[in-house]
Amino acid sequence: MNVSLTELRARFSHYLALVASGEHIVILRRGAPVAELVPHRLPHRRVLGRYAGKTEALERILDKDWGLAEAFEDGAV
Repeated sequence: MNVSLTELRARFSHYLALVASGEHIVILRRGAPVAELVPHRLPHRRVLGRYAGKTEALERILDKDWGLAEAFEDGAV
């Protein structure tokens, strides 16, 4: 939806309600687009363990016994 800057100033609450319901508004100055009003999105949260069981190479690395426990016990590290 395109809205002139003058119209937006006059009916800001109305257009803000439209944006809150999901509408995207392009603000025009002298007929040319200058900005957009879009609904706010919360940042995407990373999910730990998202790829568990989906990455075989990583699973093989994590499951491999690297002998680190013995190195610490023997005082080598």
